[in-house]
Amino acid sequence: MRRKSTLASAMVLLAMPVDASADGLAAPARMIILIGADWCAPCVAELRELPVLANAAAPNRLVLAWTDRAARLPPEAARLGVTQVSLAKAREMLVRFGRGNSGLPLVVMLREDGTACGTLRESLSKEGIAELLASCGAERQALSTSAANRTD
Repeated sequence: MRRKSTLASAMVLLAMPVDASADGLAAPARMIILIGADWCAPCVAELRELPVLANAAAPNRLVLAWTDRAARLPPEAARLGVTQVSLAKAREMLVRFGRGNSGLPLVVMLREDGTACGTLRESLSKEGIAELLASCGAERQALSTSAANRTD
């Protein structure tokens, strides 16, 4: 009986929007969250690719959620709009989106309303960003917006 109630509680948590306002992420925007740790070699490798990943993810926000300590960001991270949540928020996100499996790296895409719409259990790449955008309908939305703005 306990397992059923735990599973039900987990499902309710997953459906709830993320309140990231405590970490300065209150503005409504789609975001891609990279959940990682300093001891995770693929996570650290992701940090070296942040400029490429941030450009590929634009206009979606790239957010780091490091679970053991603040990530060592490259100097251009701030210019690219890459932000980092607090350690407490990062651990909360790992529990919530990890679904009982704390394997890293973990990448989650959130809609503007804070609900998860895509997950990857691997290092983020340009291909992974395309997969997340497709699963969240963001690619279709971006294409329809650019078509509507065309004046040919």
